[in-house]
Amino acid sequence: VLFRSERNGLFQFGAPNTFQAGQTGFNQPLESATYFSRRIGATQPILGGGRYSGKTGIFNVGLMDIQTKDDGGHDGQNFGVARVKADISRRSTVGAIFTNVQGDGRTNRAAGADLALRFWGASALNGWIANVWDPRFAGSTGAGNANLFLRNDRYSYQFDYLNVGRHFDPAMGYIRQIGRAHV
Repeated sequence: VLFRSERNGLFQFGAPNTFQAGQTGFNQPLESATYFSRRIGATQPILGGGRYSGKTGIFNVGLMDIQTKDDGGHDGQNFGVARVKADISRRSTVGAIFTNVQGDGRTNRAAGADLALRFWGASALNGWIANVWDPRFAGSTGAGNANLFLRNDRYSYQFDYLNVGRHFDPAMGYIRQIGRAHV
């Protein structure tokens, strides 16, 4: 998985972080994401699609649907994602995301929620939880993270908990290592 800047114009246009949900801690590598744009069209060329992103009142909204071509004996797949994030205060947000991948005899759906609270100037509480529904897996399809960062003018403390289920595999997402829990 590459972490260079996105080069596909469909994913660059507008607010690039519209679909970003559930980040892991501060200044830490990406451990898991329900949506990761590089998974779309990674194995099959993109046939076409559309995207909407915008803000209305306190809500940031993003909708995207992409269809890939039939390629090398594989049927095309449809990738859909919906994301809503609300500004609950000047520096705090709550959001939800839903992804759906269908085609080539496969269905994979994921849903999640996230929270980012900023307080005391430079302190924060972040958390996210997500689950995957895929007929290939019967259990352990959830993941979640909670991160508390306390900071003042002299000290900073960070507490982090991450749990990624053994079968947490969002078809449109990213997982650094499955079946993992750490504090």
